[in-house]
Amino acid sequence: MDPLTHTLTGAVLSAAGFKQKMGNIATVTLLAASIAPDIDYAARLWGREIFLKYHRGPTHSIIGIVIISLIIALIVRYFTSYPRLMPLFMLSLLGTSVHVLMDITTAYGTKVFYPFSDRWYAWDVVFIIDLWMYVVLFSGLLMIWRFKNLSITIASAVLILIILYWGVRLVSHTKAIDTLIREYPASVSYGAFPNPANPFRWHAVVEKDNVFLKGNIDVLLPERGILSALKKSDTTEIIDASKEARAVNIFLGFARYPYVTTEKTEDGFAVRWKDLRFDYLISKGRHFTAEAVVSDDGRILRDGFWF
Repeated sequence: MDPLTHTLTGAVLSAAGFKQKMGNIATVTLLAASIAPDIDYAARLWGREIFLKYHRGPTHSIIGIVIISLIIALIVRYFTSYPRLMPLFMLSLLGTSVHVLMDITTAYGTKVFYPFSDRWYAWDVVFIIDLWMYVVLFSGLLMIWRFKNLSITIASAVLILIILYWGVRLVSHTKAIDTLIREYPASVSYGAFPNPANPFRWHAVVEKDNVFLKGNIDVLLPERGILSALKKSDTTEIIDASKEARAVNIFLGFARYPYVTTEKTEDGFAVRWKDLRFDYLISKGRHFTAEAVVSDDGRILRDGFWF
């Protein structure tokens, strides 16, 4: 999820009894741990495709969060002289673990078992920036500030509400997938991806042998919506050659529903790859697109990736 949601969650976790027991050290530790895995945003300095390759990878893996949690605990202990390291480490591990769990709920995915596996784990139930979670977290923190003597109760209620909200979205997502399976049987795969504001509306993608179907469905409406068809491109030498470009190769390792188009240019062919998971967000422009310009004889002339 986005850094602000992680930070707000860390603040609520702190108020759920840890600050009352350990003081402001708990707040500092949990805030740092709740945002620390996103230190991989620094990968943007080496280019967008490098960021795509490593974001939610090393720093979001089980090994990564253990190392990060230990570093945070050591730093906090050094600057505060807190007498015991283990409570700080466990508190840090709680913050980093919750961070990774929240990221797994999104459609982007997380490489939990990196470097042993490059598989992306994603539940596809919560949008990266979720408006309802903002409302619950902000409201909860305001009430904690206003009613300090009830802070543990309020913080606990906020965390329970978040879990219940995930549960509602999970049930809604399961219903959306069941609907797709019923209406489009014998397909290769089915995907339903979250709307940022409506937990019952989903961007649907169905993959068949020669075509992708995509569109919006609402599990509360009797008319679920009509999916439009995108014919899969036939494999050509130009398309195969584009896969050798670094940006495209990295993108295809990330994409779940890669859809490719080609366009003739003055110096060859522009081969554009999109992931249909995110195609509904912005309909125009090169957003979440990997592109390679391939010469007529199959050489990569240039390539790039755009969010």
